[in-house]
Amino acid sequence: MIPLTCKHCGNSFIAINLKGPTPKLCSLTCKRLQARQRVKNWCISNPERSRLAHQKWKQKNKDRIANYRKQWTPEQRAMDKARVRKWRSQHPDKFRENNRLQYQRRRTAIGKLTMAEWKLIKAIFQNRCAYCWQVRPLEIEHVIPLSKGGANTAENVVPACSQCNRHKWNRTLEQLSGVYYDVVRFQLYGSYKEDDADG
Repeated sequence: MIPLTCKHCGNSFIAINLKGPTPKLCSLTCKRLQARQRVKNWCISNPERSRLAHQKWKQKNKDRIANYRKQWTPEQRAMDKARVRKWRSQHPDKFRENNRLQYQRRRTAIGKLTMAEWKLIKAIFQNRCAYCWQVRPLEIEHVIPLSKGGANTAENVVPACSQCNRHKWNRTLEQLSGVYYDVVRFQLYGSYKEDDADG
């Protein structure tokens, strides 16, 4: 038995079986963590290939992703909200800065969404999230983000639950490649707007 040092955590361990190559990691946990770190480093070094691979995996696993989100329990949602509140309390300056930037984008964006338009949009979508189509508390979601030149008008706004809104973040539908969201919902909304305009 020879004392060795783990290449990942730095702890000392004793290798019992030395028939094969000399072990470099002390446990299966360290092996998994090192593999995860190796993948993370590769993603940082190859952002474009990583993005394409991630999108390809999501397109192949749409049902798996949808089922996973549906299986979220109230306890898990509560934990997610608690995590957000904890981050806000630990980073008050960043939270205030993000709110300030969002307020500034809304003021400088083209157009102004009225309350009547917002109520009409929610009615068109049957008070459902435009992306997951669930009946949840709704937020104003800009299809083309304000940070990327999107307008604060009815044509660029859909209702979204907080979970979908956070998932989309400041990305466009093209960047999401329809992985999380059903773009048909937005196309349906567009046809509604055209019908309204014709009428």
